[in-house]
Amino acid sequence: MKNNQLTFKEFRHLPRSEQNNRYKELSDHDKFLARMNDWTNDDPNPDVPDVWEPSEKEVQEIMEIFNRESSE
Repeated sequence: MKNNQLTFKEFRHLPRSEQNNRYKELSDHDKFLARMNDWTNDDPNPDVPDVWEPSEKEVQEIMEIFNRESSE
């Protein structure tokens, strides 16, 4: 490992925007760790609702598809 190479421990304490910019400084193994630990979204899209609540119409459409697929 190079002396000036960013470690995963240092990387995970950076803000998301800085992580995006400095990802390429990680070793291959640390890049793998970063990808595997990226299951939470610290930088959520404000346009996406926290919880999806389907409308009655959406529920009906989903049930129609389910019933059609399960009968085949």
